[in-house]
Amino acid sequence: MLVVATTFRYNKGTISVGGEFVFTKYKKFKEKRPYANVILIMIFTSFIGILIEYIVNKDFIGSGLYPAVAFTLIGVLRVKRRNKTKQDL
Repeated sequence: MLVVATTFRYNKGTISVGGEFVFTKYKKFKEKRPYANVILIMIFTSFIGILIEYIVNKDFIGSGLYPAVAFTLIGVLRVKRRNKTKQDL
């Protein structure tokens, strides 16, 4: 279940939710769950691309999902390699 905070405060040009900056929360999420971050980014960007394609051409091109899957795999491999180098240090 997605819970959205109702209070947004404007503090020095950055939106904060519940006293903590949104980007700080995102950075913590990215460090804690790097694989989920890659998948979340790919789902979000694929949705935007599909939406734009549908608005412009009123069409859905299914073959466009193959590059998205390939980029997701590349992102997961990058995260895996980054985690491996962190463990070696």
